[in-house]
Amino acid sequence: MMHSKVGNLPGVTRLFGANLTAEPRCIVLELADGSLHDALHKRASLSIDLTLPSKLSLAVQLCSAMTAISDMNLIHRDIKSSNVLIFVEKRRTYAKLADFGLAKMVNESTMSGGATPKGTPPYMAPELFRGEYKSASDMYAFAVLLNELLSELVPFPNCTYFEIMQSVGTFRKRPVAFAAEPSDTLGCELVHLIGRCWHQDPALRMSFHELAGELQHVLRKAVDAARVGNHHSPLTLPRPPTTQIEAAITELCGWLTVSCHFAEPDAMSLAHTLVTVKDIYTPITLSQVLHRSPAFLSEQMNQSTAVEARICTALGITNTPVIPVVRSGSSVRLDTLSTTQLCELFDHCSLPTKFSEFVVQNDLGGFHFEGALEIADDLVELGLNRFDARALFTRVSDWKQSGLPADFVPTAFLTPRSAKSPITLPTGLHTTATASITNTSLSREGITDPDKLDKAFYAALYLKDDRAAALIATTADRGDHLAEAYLAYIYSTDSASVCPLLPKNPDLALMYTRRALPWMQSNADSGDRYALSHLAVCYLNGRGITMNESLAVHYLKMAAEQGQRGAQLRLGKCYDEGTGVSKDVAMAAYYYKLAADQGHLYAEFNIAWCYENGCGVDKDVVKATHYYTLAADQGHIEARYMLGVYYGGGIGVTEDEAIAFRHYKLAADEGHKEAQFYTAVSYRFSQGVAQDKAAAVQYFKLAADQGHVESQVNLADYYADGDGVVKDEI
Repeated sequence: MMHSKVGNLPGVTRLFGANLTAEPRCIVLELADGSLHDALHKRASLSIDLTLPSKLSLAVQLCSAMTAISDMNLIHRDIKSSNVLIFVEKRRTYAKLADFGLAKMVNESTMSGGATPKGTPPYMAPELFRGEYKSASDMYAFAVLLNELLSELVPFPNCTYFEIMQSVGTFRKRPVAFAAEPSDTLGCELVHLIGRCWHQDPALRMSFHELAGELQHVLRKAVDAARVGNHHSPLTLPRPPTTQIEAAITELCGWLTVSCHFAEPDAMSLAHTLVTVKDIYTPITLSQVLHRSPAFLSEQMNQSTAVEARICTALGITNTPVIPVVRSGSSVRLDTLSTTQLCELFDHCSLPTKFSEFVVQNDLGGFHFEGALEIADDLVELGLNRFDARALFTRVSDWKQSGLPADFVPTAFLTPRSAKSPITLPTGLHTTATASITNTSLSREGITDPDKLDKAFYAALYLKDDRAAALIATTADRGDHLAEAYLAYIYSTDSASVCPLLPKNPDLALMYTRRALPWMQSNADSGDRYALSHLAVCYLNGRGITMNESLAVHYLKMAAEQGQRGAQLRLGKCYDEGTGVSKDVAMAAYYYKLAADQGHLYAEFNIAWCYENGCGVDKDVVKATHYYTLAADQGHIEARYMLGVYYGGGIGVTEDEAIAFRHYKLAADEGHKEAQFYTAVSYRFSQGVAQDKAAAVQYFKLAADQGHVESQVNLADYYADGDGVVKDEI
């Protein structure tokens, strides 16, 4: 059965079993609430939300499913509304494809003509009536389905097979399209998309990958329009403004982009609504409104607290309750934060990125704000304008008085491990963990926000942060499925040194995987990037599920497209190694860079290596140095060693033996044998550090004990000459 090949794909109805040998023949699928045909044309039997954002959400789900199916070189051959099943769970609606009875693999037999065309006439492409099957035929049917979904009209009602064949094949007619006024920008955009998808020439139709991206873009616009209460049209933003209003929108959009650091599309959407719906033309008017009505953005415009916080900070308004912050005596102190962690704190509290750029430019850490910078004018002297200085200093004063937000988890806790307070793991299944961790209120409660949980996972796995590991363990023991997935991954890691608190334990890895797997599969169907990423890892490793590298790559692509940096890194490795996909070093470098630009230290190292060796990208030692530096700043040992090589040899940077020595020694103290050798050489020949024969011997011995031949030779010379050690020719 073809259904068994696709049953695990997102957006495809799950197949539980089948009886094909004896009568009555049957298949067992997951129970649905009805079909899309029922929802559109038989409201009495199934009633669902049919606003534009909801319709487009269903279309995106179905297009994602068809993307996966086309990637497997399958043709469904019977896409129609009655073959789309609807599932309603907790007021959320999902759509899944069903009925793969006519599905075929793409090959010569399915492409050639011959027998009577298969399919449902209103959804059949022109070439099908000529007996020519093509991959693009599914796209035509999907376009008819999309038009039916938007218009709620049955395609070609009461028409015979011959009438439809003549209309579509000979006269190039299409079903009645949904109405879109010329001023209805979203509607016109959708009409254009559908026209490209049901083009008479199969070669000119869009691919499902292309359509998925376009639909997601339109969906975001529709959601924005619905969120701000725009009722000018069921499909579009307000009508085009006059020249005067247009100028006001442009000005306000520029302010939101520059001062509040919104992405340009988001800034334009918000500016458009402020001007055309709320009659707010300038930042000054907006400031006056917010002073009168502090909750204007959140209550009257349905904006998030993060958006409200950015705008209020840019306007210098600090008396509004922009973000509820939980105070519980966080163990993380302001004066312990590095520059990088201070930027993370700003991002956590939704402060504009210009503040992060300011502290990076001036190399300011938390201890500067705790002691040296006492008044707002101190920030002005460092280059911040007085308006921004007052806003930032007010926020810092609040942190000094009340402590940092309890849910803030820096990705790299730089306090020396020996100086940390003891940590106690929660009572649970983690019997192999013997370390102790401080039982703060946050570790008792766990983490509920997925993004914060992802940061904690990153800190635990890659930065060896015991506190973050304890938070994940606590959250998992409280039944959070995403935390269970993270914990399973940590327990499955090969090296016990990766996360000392939670060393490798295959049994616990499998147990937590099985607990989280139903959640992964269900949420992957709805496009959750974390569920997609974890499910992909399970398919890659065969942990808790049958190994399927091709399916893993498919899920990784979906998560990577949503910006999940772990998925981007793994997808880069798949292309690098040819796992589940044809080996492609250019694509590997592309995904490494995406993850690196989001701060993933292993991706930073990988793309640095690509730039160093010209693998998948043009050779560029300056960019290689940049990414090696980013990785080294997060503690990547090999990156630290490479920076030693670069500064020692003047590769991509000005030669500097002192800086080279510092990097060599940092890597050497983490056990890197090549770095130990060069650290010893630096001590021996006074390269970037004062000569110290005893230290040279110490590092030569460390490297020699790891089998480093040159270190063994140098060590032999020391013992033979009795230089810095007791002479011993043996």
